[in-house]
Amino acid sequence: METIEECQCCQEKDVMVAKMEEFNEYEGDGANITCVIDHPGFQSNCLDAWVLQTAYHHYSKRDRQQAGDQPRNEMYRYLAYRQLVRFCWGILGKNHRIPLPSCAIKKIQATFPSDIYTSFKCPALD
Repeated sequence: METIEECQCCQEKDVMVAKMEEFNEYEGDGANITCVIDHPGFQSNCLDAWVLQTAYHHYSKRDRQQAGDQPRNEMYRYLAYRQLVRFCWGILGKNHRIPLPSCAIKKIQATFPSDIYTSFKCPALD
């Protein structure tokens, strides 16, 4: 990871730990996941291209933006990051950004690879 903010483990995020504990307690069938990338909710919400296509329609209407000529993997990565935030934190609000754990970033980048990646950026202080 390029920045200190991005060098985090999902075990350092209380909300992600709670998601894993919820799965382990209610649906784990004896499995004990310890990383958010092993959570089926992460897999289906953040790595499934069909789910990301559906999410795109929601975000593009709400944010009034279109993918245009944006490369498909770049669009999917962006949506996967948003879906992870929505899955764990819900709606944070405009310009409220949080760094995601490196395990999730690496898994999303491996699933939707590119030659160019943008690291975490804090929102502008206007």
